Amino acid sequence: MVWSKDYLNHIWEFLGETIKMRFTLIRHGETDANVQKLSQGHLESILTVRGIEQTKKLAERLKDEHFNFAYISDLQRTRDTANIVLENDHNNTERILTANLREQCKGKYEGWTIKDREDDIKRIIKEEGKEYSEEYHLFKPADGVGLDNTSNNKKRFYLGESVKEMQDRIVSFYYSLLNMHINDNILLVSSGMAIGSLVSYFNNQSLKDIKTSIPENGSVTIYEANNISNPREAKEISYNDIRHIGEGGFTKVKGLYGV
Repeated sequence: MVWSKDYLNHIWEFLGETIKMRFTLIRHGETDANVQKLSQGHLESILTVRGIEQTKKLAERLKDEHFNFAYISDLQRTRDTANIVLENDHNNTERILTANLREQCKGKYEGWTIKDREDDIKRIIKEEGKEYSEEYHLFKPADGVGLDNTSNNKKRFYLGESVKEMQDRIVSFYYSLLNMHINDNILLVSSGMAIGSLVSYFNNQSLKDIKTSIPENGSVTIYEANNISNPREAKEISYNDIRHIGEGGFTKVKGLYGV
């Protein structure tokens, strides 16, 4: 059942500040496609040895968290990450696989190197007489057919999706969670651009700059939503927290920037 926004507003006003949804977003561990700098979008890929180690450290970081539900992108790399993180889960967290948390589908570019993909997109946008920096987030890749990159190497169809379309999908899913999870602690397991698009939304940041919002492999990003009348005002608790991994890098925790 999907409740109306007016009804949700009434509930939140009645219960006051006791209402809160806390959600922890984690990015999957490093994959073989990450190492090869491939456009993996909906392309299946497996965690590397390093990625597994990152995820084990992530599991240790989250071991004392009590999640009511875990929503997991149904791609292999995010499922494997969730399985490691929740391996010793004593809270019997309910796990839900969903395509709504998938990475942007790169269409015909699935499996291309990131450089070759971006060079081709720049070429197409330039031929249209437009600026790459202004149009990248609106560019919708052509659909394509390619291998799924699993041991079966079956061919599959990839439906191209723009960065804006991906963000709309992710934000719509976030709104649906608000309808269902009042006062719940939610785990979301997803990919870099997908998480970055939600962070950009909360920060009211242009998608032209989305690449600056992409968290690192094995990172933790936490928000709390306590204003249903303006869900965009989610409170940032931490962003791209990778201190548990111990590999250095950028982290922001409760407004504190550090390594």
